[in-house]
Amino acid sequence: EMRNEALSENILNSIKEFAIPPESLEVEVTESVVMEDMKKAVRTLERLDSHGVKVSIDDFGTGFASLSYLKLFPISKVKIDRSFVSNFADNPDDARIVSGVIAMSHSLGVKVITEGVEQEDQLRFLQDHHCDEVQGNLISLPLQRQEATDLLANPARVRRLITDYNVAEIGLAAVTTTGSNTVITGVLNRFPSSSNDTSKSSNKKTAAN
Repeated sequence: EMRNEALSENILNSIKEFAIPPESLEVEVTESVVMEDMKKAVRTLERLDSHGVKVSIDDFGTGFASLSYLKLFPISKVKIDRSFVSNFADNPDDARIVSGVIAMSHSLGVKVITEGVEQEDQLRFLQDHHCDEVQGNLISLPLQRQEATDLLANPARVRRLITDYNVAEIGLAAVTTTGSNTVITGVLNRFPSSSNDTSKSSNKKTAAN
């Protein structure tokens, strides 16, 4: 699809046809696809970005892209591939790569999502390095739609998993601070903290990763 010169126009036409707010759509492309033809990819992604469509790069680190390429693309998020997370304990170089990607991305105003988080020590490392969001079985196994809805409506377990560590390590003030774009707790602070809060917030949309 990325080789298709009309890709961006096709997406924009669909947005117009179905009256979709452009800012609510996020186009996710893998690093390997982007690197096949960088000039064409940049043109396509810049066209989408100019109309408010968000762009994220998936599986970052598995191809041939260097960190310097991040500044060439109009991206809002980078997803670090799970292969770098799974070997933290045995390969310290992977940990250095992850911390480097997070630091570089943040310096360019790009958020970072790390995939494949399955152990608590992986989560703690990512928190310490101010990763924005995580995905993985530690937070939740894959869920059916209703189960996912229930989790979002009552996310106490996920909240405790994230915030208990920060309370112990850096103090309650850091956990209760809202509006953060560079710490995972900033995402979870937007969740209701109890069933009472949930009922009060029933008319609000909640998002989670």
